[in-house]
Amino acid sequence: MITYNPSKNPRSRNGFSLLEVLVVMTIIAVLAAAIYPVAGKLIRDSKREKNLEIATIIERGVEDFYSDYGYLPIETGNDNQLSKAEVIDLLNELAGLNDSDSSRNVDGKNFIEAIPTASSGRTGVEYAANESISDLISSFGTDFHIILDGDYDNTIQEPFAGDTGKSARKVKGKRSLIWSYGEQDKNAGIPNNAEDLEEPESLSTSWQ
Repeated sequence: MITYNPSKNPRSRNGFSLLEVLVVMTIIAVLAAAIYPVAGKLIRDSKREKNLEIATIIERGVEDFYSDYGYLPIETGNDNQLSKAEVIDLLNELAGLNDSDSSRNVDGKNFIEAIPTASSGRTGVEYAANESISDLISSFGTDFHIILDGDYDNTIQEPFAGDTGKSARKVKGKRSLIWSYGEQDKNAGIPNNAEDLEEPESLSTSWQ
């Protein structure tokens, strides 16, 4: 009786041939190339949305602060962009964390409590040892930028044009403009105008 022994079959083999492996690798590479841009866009859009939420919370906080007190959380005397230190001062006033006698938030209200606390350098506010706000981090690990209506004329000049080729306009009815350049701050530095926005997809603004 003759029995079939697959180990003696010249066609029998273990594993894949080099050609089959290369074909599979090529298919995987093609799929990855197609999926990566889509996944990258979804991640970037999600980060941008988080930044927009924070910008909106700060803007609403400034409006509510003014509605309660009749003045802004910090005085600037102009509509210039706040320095990093001034941004931190603004946030501490809005959060009711300025314990000095010069605090303008006399009732100690927290107008920005909806902003999440940053953990491990992630999105939100960071606190110092004395429990005051020490930093505000965007979802890209970069800064937020703020302009207040420091001259109280209910108008603020845009820091840059909304569309390439157009001049910056005056935004009316706002007591603050808050924005994050997102990846721009990290990769190319702060732009001076719309033409310098190399990462427009990650830009978040409170007024557009």
